[in-house]
Amino acid sequence: MAASALQGHRYVELKPVTEGDGWDAEALLKAISPTTLPPGDNEALEKAELKRRGWRDPRGLFGYSKDSPYKDLYIYFDAADRSSPVNVAASKAFRCYGLDGKQGVIDWEVIRGPCVLLRGEPPKMTSFTTGKLEQMDFPYHPLITPQELVDTLRFFQNRDAHKVALKRDATRSMMDIPRNHPMWGTAPPGAAPTPGPGGKGGAAMSAAEMGAAMSAAMRAAMDAAQGGAKGAAQGAAMGAAMGAAMRAAMGAAPGISGGSAGAAPGVSGGGAGVYVSPAGTRPLDKVAGKDARTCGGCGKPNSIACGLKKCSACKSVWYCGLDCQRRDFPSHKKECKALAAAAAVAAAAEAAAAKET
Repeated sequence: MAASALQGHRYVELKPVTEGDGWDAEALLKAISPTTLPPGDNEALEKAELKRRGWRDPRGLFGYSKDSPYKDLYIYFDAADRSSPVNVAASKAFRCYGLDGKQGVIDWEVIRGPCVLLRGEPPKMTSFTTGKLEQMDFPYHPLITPQELVDTLRFFQNRDAHKVALKRDATRSMMDIPRNHPMWGTAPPGAAPTPGPGGKGGAAMSAAEMGAAMSAAMRAAMDAAQGGAKGAAQGAAMGAAMGAAMRAAMGAAPGISGGSAGAAPGVSGGGAGVYVSPAGTRPLDKVAGKDARTCGGCGKPNSIACGLKKCSACKSVWYCGLDCQRRDFPSHKKECKALAAAAAVAAAAEAAAAKET
């Protein structure tokens, strides 16, 4: 492979695989090539260039690369193309959000013909602790390698890209909120029930109902506010809309705590917290539990790995796959038997307690 391909490219084009298996790694590598767009990260100029190449309706999508904690990919495709072959891998892997970053609804069917990808910078988000708009401290690698793109496409082959995006959105948005904050668990004892929509004292709402109401209001506000901005500009443009939408949805109801841009987590009286965004909701016990598990081999959280598997012996340590498990085994084998014995005792105790009740 050429040195430039190993180092990566600022812009890459992914053509459809038209023969054989559309997910074959070698076929996907051959379908990827470097391309160019006007410098300056100007979306209007980029779309104008794509139209000059014959595209009728260039539209953008946000996406996640395989190991990114933020939506780092911006993908252009011709939404008016009805005759070119379907780009099978791209259609599956980039089905995270709607056109031009629209939240909460996937308003496109498939990607036909080639698509062009570039890397976006880490977003700016309003910090929960400081209240200021700050650049998130994530690694930024502007160049995309063909192998990285193939790995990303194949990662999403058997996964729902929208669910992966929501999981990573929740983890990112909640990362600076102290774990002793009420929104992570149940409301304090004796907390008043949360009023219904508008805060007018209607029927008490569950966390799920509250999340759905807030999500719908935020989705409308953010779709109007974002204006197709991409990268860090989008986070800045949508931050104010998020808080305003949450207040409009819930009437600044007691028991609701605003989060950072991209999230408005809430807690209903006596219920568990729920991450809320225009794209959907996710229970915070999953964000703090299942999503926060890490691989015993590489340390990758489940919000990124999206499929950690238990050690079959001790059922206490989790791994991305066999490679990580084998790499960690020399150190893990020392504790594996002890953990397995402890797990067996705990399971027996649970079974005995269940019989008594």
